[in-house]
Amino acid sequence: MKKGLIICSVLVVVQLVLIILVYQRGREEGPALPTGPLLTVDLEGIELLELEDRDGRSLVFNKEQGLWRLPASADLPADGLRIQQLLERIGSVQRGWPEATTVEAAVRFRVAADHFERKLTLHGEDGTRQVWYFGVSPGIRRMYVRVDGDPEIYSLQLLGYELEALADAWIEPSLLHLEAEQVKRVELPGLTLERRNETLQPIDLDQGEEVRKDRLDSLIHHLTRLSVIGVVDLESRAGLALDDSFFSYRLVLQDGSAQDYVWYRPVTAEPEEEALLAETSPVLRISGSEQLFRVAAWQVEDIAGISRNDLVQPQGEGNALPAMEVLDPSGL
Repeated sequence: MKKGLIICSVLVVVQLVLIILVYQRGREEGPALPTGPLLTVDLEGIELLELEDRDGRSLVFNKEQGLWRLPASADLPADGLRIQQLLERIGSVQRGWPEATTVEAAVRFRVAADHFERKLTLHGEDGTRQVWYFGVSPGIRRMYVRVDGDPEIYSLQLLGYELEALADAWIEPSLLHLEAEQVKRVELPGLTLERRNETLQPIDLDQGEEVRKDRLDSLIHHLTRLSVIGVVDLESRAGLALDDSFFSYRLVLQDGSAQDYVWYRPVTAEPEEEALLAETSPVLRISGSEQLFRVAAWQVEDIAGISRNDLVQPQGEGNALPAMEVLDPSGL
């Protein structure tokens, strides 16, 4: 009996080995998997992008003289670094073993031509065109993806919000940035700074008074590094009502030009307006600009809450610093 069991066990092992060998040989002799990138459009030659989401919202990006722009937002600069990172991530997808290949899977994973989460069309300067469908997530920080005309479904590291079809999500955040050296004079309520000895200083600095450099540097940083989080186009939203301004100041630049910054309380959006417009961020108008910019509330608070006493201390006062005045956020 024992001898019979041993013989049966040996036979089972032999059969398993034979199955593995046959399977491996079949794979080696079968058709080789296609390799290479899924992207067929020259990455450097892409000049136009069309992004669409499942709700039918669409957004177009144009590349002009090496810079990406948003025609839907008065041709303002788009976040070029973010777009480049997206294209490089797409270009990194390599053919291999797909996640699935069936029509049913394309629908289930939401990468079908009529059933998708995001759709991105890439246009090359040589006339080439490729459509990518992005679907649901197969795991943390990943999305299914399929190229139009190709049944193979892959996945790549990407999140849905990285493909938002809203212009505000793609505006270049440094649009309003200035170099500190460009500013010659700052005119704030109750405080004027002027460039002397290569630095901005209060114009009424008395003998014996010292500038608190850390606070002055912080103020200049806030003035010259405003980050845009959205735009309200004046032409398309001419009927949009704004409350009276609550704060304003002027920057005079080295070339003699002046920019007036006027801040308004948050816009109250109608129900049909885009969700981003309904956020409680204040609205900024800059002289010479055709747009109203939305900027995070804390940025204007850090500017409007400053006073001369925050920047200047009598000689010998030491490091004791009075509490800085800040705006009540509820007032914005």
